[in-house]
Amino acid sequence: MHDEAVAHHRPDAQNGLAMGLDQVRFDEMRHRYSNAVQLAASMLALEARTCTHVPARQVLNAAAERLGVLRQLYMLLDETVADEPVSARKFLDAFCGYLRGAYFTSGNVTCTADCDETELAAATCRLLGRAVHELVVNALKHAFASRANGQITITSRRVAAGMWRCSVEDDGAGFSASASNQGGLGRTLVTELARQMGGYAAWEPRERGAAVHLLIPVEQALPAWSAEAGSAAAG
Repeated sequence: MHDEAVAHHRPDAQNGLAMGLDQVRFDEMRHRYSNAVQLAASMLALEARTCTHVPARQVLNAAAERLGVLRQLYMLLDETVADEPVSARKFLDAFCGYLRGAYFTSGNVTCTADCDETELAAATCRLLGRAVHELVVNALKHAFASRANGQITITSRRVAAGMWRCSVEDDGAGFSASASNQGGLGRTLVTELARQMGGYAAWEPRERGAAVHLLIPVEQALPAWSAEAGSAAAG
């Protein structure tokens, strides 16, 4: 009887051990990746300081900044277990706080977040954070070039047809409908990040300011196991 009990519990113990090893490997990989990203960012920043060609220096600084944001995203998600869902509200509130500390020190332009409680996969958060960073920095550079103050708002909501929307809105100079279709490194990057999240980006010109919407299918935004469980429950 004892042997049967041991045999009955052995698969659970083995599964628990395997999951523990997977988490250790995940944590080690994340730590190494974060360090590698920091090293690459530092090297680019050093090259930028010694570069005498202004356009090249600007490109190096922009690349170093983007890598720094990527590392910050890993730090924000540092306590996340592999495949564990992340609250959109908590993540975007924390990331907005990072953006305020990094880019809004003058206080003239403010940045706030008003997000829902949709649970996202950690991988989605990393892609989302990079896209939001691009949009916020772009708004700071262009929307308020001729103004001393303004507002940038990050919002997220579930919308119709099983989509989840994250928007970056500003009350700055805005852009024309034709300008919203023009290419650029930032726009190209945001479009690609939205595609990697399984969705798309939409640029909305407004009478005052502008908005960019990242629309992602809910099943793509959720952790894989969570989406599968929801499908099973619906069936």
